Amino acid sequence: SSSDSSLKSPASIFWLVLHGVCCLISLVLGFRFSRLVLFLLFSTTNSNYSSTSLFHELGVNVDVQAKTRSLSLDRNLSVSSSSSRVVVGRHGILIRPWPHPNASEVMQAHKIMEIVQREQRLQYGVKSPRSVIVVTPTYVRTFQTLHLTGVMHCLVNVPYNVVWIVVEAGGATNETASLIGKSGLKTVHIGLREKMSVLWDDRHKLEAKMRLRALRYVREEKLDGIVIFADDSNMHSVEVFDEVQK
Repeated sequence: SSSDSSLKSPASIFWLVLHGVCCLISLVLGFRFSRLVLFLLFSTTNSNYSSTSLFHELGVNVDVQAKTRSLSLDRNLSVSSSSSRVVVGRHGILIRPWPHPNASEVMQAHKIMEIVQREQRLQYGVKSPRSVIVVTPTYVRTFQTLHLTGVMHCLVNVPYNVVWIVVEAGGATNETASLIGKSGLKTVHIGLREKMSVLWDDRHKLEAKMRLRALRYVREEKLDGIVIFADDSNMHSVEVFDEVQK
């Protein structure tokens, strides 16, 4: 038909393609122009930075752009104490003040809290506290240092006289001795010839033997105090040692 021939003619196809290209160009230019208008209306920066951004958007490469940008950067550095806004693109970013307090004030606060806690312990705590004998079974493994360090840090913070008895399966090793020696506490390192088993039932039996070996040492040396079993695989609170004194 005549309509089909007109649609398939080269002239009609050319005008159709040209119309599509013009629509795309108008769409791109309209979006770019609208973005520039929104940037000029809602920008939170000063006029120098806005004009510089406008030149940059329009693609105008002039020397005023570099001079104005360096001037605005110097001005932002000079008034950084009073101004707290930085613009990245079209959005302003609020810079909050330095959140960390003064280190000297933090140390003073910790000292005051330590003095208050010491006075409260003297007035309301145990008048004549007894020594605490802590028994810890252990053995050489991958995370032994991690577990023993956790127990050691807990015992260091105990405000009583602490005797730490560490019973090691497989014999006493230099690594364990050097680790518990860093605590500064009165430590007793006892080695047991039997090695730790892989099976849980045998492991529990050996740990019971290790605790009995520590109690035998307490009886032989006639140590006076409160015995607490603190395994190296558990987490311990300092408040537990306050409760056992009551």
